Amino acid sequence: MGMTVADFCELTPAEFSEALTIRQRLRESGERAEWERARMMCMCILQPYAKNPLKPTDVMQFPWEAGERGDTARRALTHEEEMAEFERAKKAYGLT
Repeated sequence: MGMTVADFCELTPAEFSEALTIRQRLRESGERAEWERARMMCMCILQPYAKNPLKPTDVMQFPWEAGERGDTARRALTHEEEMAEFERAKKAYGLT
């Protein structure tokens, strides 16, 4: 996530969880933008060969447009689960 080990050690589990959530949202936003650009390019390439005007969703429909919830439907962790995840992360970095 671009933080030092010292910064990681100073975070509470809740702060780490929030930082991770924000990072995931930024990554998803960037990926969605790339897919949107690709779809628009495909639509522009296909339009001359179509009898009727194309809409972007005629070319490709994405899960976030179809109302699927995907990863955002995950339940929130309990305090105990959050602490267990935090301890696993500390072990992975050799901090325990």
